[in-house]
Amino acid sequence: MVTVFLIGLLVPRATATAATTALLLGVPIYAFLLWWFPEVAFLNHMAITAGILTIIMLAVTAVSPRAVSWRLVSATPHIDLTPDPTARGLGVVVLAATVGLYVTFW
Repeated sequence: MVTVFLIGLLVPRATATAATTALLLGVPIYAFLLWWFPEVAFLNHMAITAGILTIIMLAVTAVSPRAVSWRLVSATPHIDLTPDPTARGLGVVVLAATVGLYVTFW
């Protein structure tokens, strides 16, 4: 799922077919690796599976890319990202509490 999410975000012409293919092949590829290479660690199995699924998704996308790249469109023209005035003070309190806990329990 992480591979599908990342490729979907990073490759603008990735298709739903590529995503569906990767989702359907994820479990069988992992099962194959688990069956044939049981001595390999779990995270290595997952990394190999993610690499294979990435290659599959890129291949499917290369064969049949989207006609038009997707573009993220904002639902609102402007979002105010000004932090709350009390956020800085509360951040200092959290940092002081963290330092205090370290000093007390170290």
